[in-house]
Amino acid sequence: MSTESKTFKDLKVFDDVAEKELVSLFSILPQKKIKQDEVLLKEGSAINSLYMVINGSLRVEKREGEVNYVVYNLNNGNIFGVLPQNKNYVTGFTVIANEPSTVLIMNEKSISLLKPATKERVLFNVQSLDYLMNVALMDEIVKERQRCKLFQHLILNEYNQRRDITLNSPTLQEAIKKIPSLPAYTYELAGLLTKQTVSSDKVVDYIKSDPSLMALVLKTVNSPLYSLSQKVTDFHHAVLLLGFSQIYQIVIDNSLNNVMPNKPEFIELRDRALMVSTLAFEIAMLCGYDRPLLLSTIGTLHILGEVVKGLLKKETDFAEALSLFDDAVIASEVLKNWKMPEIIYKSIGYYKYPDFADPTGIPSDVLKTVSMLHLAIGCFEFLKNPNRPVSAFAEEYLKSLSISGSLDDIIMKRIIPNLKKRFELLPKAVQFILKDVKIV
Repeated sequence: MSTESKTFKDLKVFDDVAEKELVSLFSILPQKKIKQDEVLLKEGSAINSLYMVINGSLRVEKREGEVNYVVYNLNNGNIFGVLPQNKNYVTGFTVIANEPSTVLIMNEKSISLLKPATKERVLFNVQSLDYLMNVALMDEIVKERQRCKLFQHLILNEYNQRRDITLNSPTLQEAIKKIPSLPAYTYELAGLLTKQTVSSDKVVDYIKSDPSLMALVLKTVNSPLYSLSQKVTDFHHAVLLLGFSQIYQIVIDNSLNNVMPNKPEFIELRDRALMVSTLAFEIAMLCGYDRPLLLSTIGTLHILGEVVKGLLKKETDFAEALSLFDDAVIASEVLKNWKMPEIIYKSIGYYKYPDFADPTGIPSDVLKTVSMLHLAIGCFEFLKNPNRPVSAFAEEYLKSLSISGSLDDIIMKRIIPNLKKRFELLPKAVQFILKDVKIV
């Protein structure tokens, strides 16, 4: 079989067409080579042909105001356009080559040259293909995209209203001032981590300089919170065994005890914070962020809004209003009131934004930290329930961090294997979530 006929045979539109007819088709049906970023079809132009991608890939774009957005990507074997007919159809989209590509064109003139039996078979195949990307379907996708945009706009408006209500509530602001603060060492460590030049040694040295913090670390690693096979007898041993990042997580995690009662609902929040903090650190390392411990801190403290709501529920005259307030903004306002570094409270203040929109509305100074926190939370939700979608905008937030691949693949092929390597050294709360996860 010739190369040309084999290329045609790979296209489902030519199923059950004899080989000699495929060779004939190669000479009858015109082909068009397109350069990268060259326009094949322009929005508003007339179309009266069917196009088949036989090499390369193309994107379908729709213009909305001053912005072009991608509606669909066309790859080898995909078919788009309209069946050849007398009436021209006006396209509502633009088709552009992503790379040097070749398309096969079936127009009225070329199809009239086919033998009747071949013509009948090809048209039957075209009409029966489930993935035929015809013009009418593309227009429907465009309309659906516009409806989704409107729906997203309405949700985002509601989200912004909740933020405004939270920020402008005098009652909430007064209640926030009464929340007990974190230990002093938390602020000093957080201040250290905002410096791009800080080293892990400086963080460890700071903890070593405070005997009470060293005692706290030893007490925690030898407690039921961990299941280490040997007792850790000194701080140096703990650092060698667990690594500086986990020692730091122990210190920050314990600082929340100053705020959170030892009750089941708060213990559950603390466990979630510990897992998100662990995942945030992994994602920061994955994308080469220069302050991964800062992300660990943000991951730990992001639950603070829910903690505050839990504490304020005891005030009956205020409990009903709590549902109107945004958890992320509450956490941000509390941390701001405590004089935590801006990058921490500002990042946490936006952590729910990615649930409703792509990264374009996030301030540039916290885009990376918000993106990493969002993905860490998405990883946590995925591990709890792999069958439930966890992020509508994961691809956009991964792209903002220059990470390639899907979130599912990154979790299963990169993050989980890294954590499994030190499984025995992780806190029991993290082990419990990871224990049944299989490495791909």
